[in-house]
Amino acid sequence: MSRISKDSEYYEGTHSEKQFMIYHSGKYAKRNEVLIGQLLSVMPPSAHVLDLAAGSSYIAERLLTRAVSSIASYTWNDFNPKLVESVKSRVCDPRFSISPFDADADDVSLKKYDVFICISLEHLEADIEILSKLKPGCVVSICSPNFDDPAHVRVFTSMEQFRERYSPVIKISHEKICRNGREEKYVVTGVKK
Repeated sequence: MSRISKDSEYYEGTHSEKQFMIYHSGKYAKRNEVLIGQLLSVMPPSAHVLDLAAGSSYIAERLLTRAVSSIASYTWNDFNPKLVESVKSRVCDPRFSISPFDADADDVSLKKYDVFICISLEHLEADIEILSKLKPGCVVSICSPNFDDPAHVRVFTSMEQFRERYSPVIKISHEKICRNGREEKYVVTGVKK
């Protein structure tokens, strides 16, 4: 499959406030809780966190309350303008900021982050290039599903395939498959090599 990442206009036209809330319940909340559990087990102290292509504020809301002493700053990233407005009203924490930058732009550095979260790698064409911008030792928690969508640039069919793609840049320490019928979500956490 060869597809190009969608731009902000695409997402603005496809998502509503109600659709954003699906990430706060059911199969998405289950996936998010698995990722949060993995992350909390390896979270460094006073971490600077980047939540890239976040899709919702679920993970930010939970981590900012559960890992209070572990988070120095939390940068939340998504370029959907409707979602950005929704998140502004949901998260009120002095450590939290919204930054809708394009992570695969050549002039963007990700070296200042100690923790990197991305639940939307299947939407990012330059996934490996983005991960390569992280400093060695950065804690990385990522996931991707086994099902297709018009906005997905790749689809994984197994955890092995997911692990194979990302193990050259991430030393994986935790992995889990979240199942919902035939749908699977592959969640891994580790450190940037």
